[in-house]
Amino acid sequence: MNQITFIKLIKTSAWYDLFVTWVLTIPITSIFLIDFLNIIHSDFWLAHSFWSFDPIHMIFVNMLGAVSFFWAILRIKHASRLLGYYDAVIRLVLAGIILFYLCYYNISLLLLSFFFTEIIFGFLQITFFYKTKK
Repeated sequence: MNQITFIKLIKTSAWYDLFVTWVLTIPITSIFLIDFLNIIHSDFWLAHSFWSFDPIHMIFVNMLGAVSFFWAILRIKHASRLLGYYDAVIRLVLAGIILFYLCYYNISLLLLSFFFTEIIFGFLQITFFYKTKK
């Protein structure tokens, strides 16, 4: 595994984040996304519940969406081995949080798709970090 491949992986994960999180940064589009996810949850009769979102929840969705969006831009513009490591750690922490909510609160299994994405990118980036030299 080489540094160039690692940088490409970092940028790929950043582009994924950019694509997924831009909608969360804007109040109107995030409301539509939450409604859309709720419809998918219902239409596919997924187990557990899909929470309703009050305005206080949505402000946190928008703030965290903005942080994720700009973190993705930072990794696209200034991809480095260190940012790849930090991103991997963040992803594994997020996967742990998602898993906790899936198990403890029985929330929608729709979040498994986000869980697996975080796990895959997190482990790939940690692996590349330790297998590439400075």
